[in-house]
Amino acid sequence: MANHPRGSSAALTFPLLLCLTILAGCVSDQGSADDPREAGEERQPAVATYSCGEDGGIIIENKGDSVVVAATSSGEEAPDPVELPAAPADQRSRYAASIYALLLEGREAMWIAGREPPMTCTR
Repeated sequence: MANHPRGSSAALTFPLLLCLTILAGCVSDQGSADDPREAGEERQPAVATYSCGEDGGIIIENKGDSVVVAATSSGEEAPDPVELPAAPADQRSRYAASIYALLLEGREAMWIAGREPPMTCTR
């Protein structure tokens, strides 16, 4: 049985942990697993209003893995807001459910509702 002083392993452990902690702070942030945006992809605001020209507009509440879209139409009663999950789930620019779809790219949105023609909208 070898005779090792007890303090020697503790004396080596502390400097090693200190070095690892310092090195961990030097690593650049490459994004997180909770933020699956592509490089250069603009983050969408939490709530945004988009103008769709003569067709009215839409208000988008971004919840991360889903959005709530409320249409504002000119002259007609607006339909109820619709919640759309990300489709596919690992990205944050395409959302769809049932007869609805939303495509986001920078300051533009394409809103598709059933058999109506797609609306191109800008923020």
